[in-house]
Amino acid sequence: MPNLSRDTKLTIGTVIVAALTVFGFTLRFMMTSVSPFRAHPSVVVGMKISDPTGYKWRASNKTLLLVLSVKCPHCENEVPFYERLLALKQHGQIGAQILAYFPFDSGPQVNEGFSRRLVALHKFSGTEMEFMRVEGTPTILIVDQNGIVKSKWVGELSDSEKEEVIRELDYTPNGASVSVLQSRQSIVQGRCRRCSENLASRQRG
Repeated sequence: MPNLSRDTKLTIGTVIVAALTVFGFTLRFMMTSVSPFRAHPSVVVGMKISDPTGYKWRASNKTLLLVLSVKCPHCENEVPFYERLLALKQHGQIGAQILAYFPFDSGPQVNEGFSRRLVALHKFSGTEMEFMRVEGTPTILIVDQNGIVKSKWVGELSDSEKEEVIRELDYTPNGASVSVLQSRQSIVQGRCRRCSENLASRQRG
């Protein structure tokens, strides 16, 4: 084998380093727990987002928004957690509304694949909500009644992160979450106020 010049050796070394770098990034992408589709997310905690079609953030003290894609394998892996959230909602253990946003799926597509298992989930297609850029799917957002993003999680969640999401939704093990109790209290207070006003009016009469 002929002796290689110094410049040739440097060139070969550079090519090898570049190839290893590309391989490393490819391996990292394959092993990640999120399906990326935008490099620079625009949705951050503290940001205000617009109401989706047919829903007002003020309808609930907190709204859990799932950003999903029917073609996302990581979203499908998280379906059991979403089913758990819906069950907690059904039993009154969390008071937040739960919505799903499919930014790159059309209306009929949002009910395909794993999404068929989430029958009780209110779903919005890409045309029914202002486009939001996030790092990838799945992304979970908690939005307050003013449309402000209060919390955010990206990718498949660990067990501790799932429990964190549930705590953020004012979970109560025996039902009647804080959000539900606050709503009920407001209703009762309103009724009592009207009763007091009616009583005072009668007494003056």
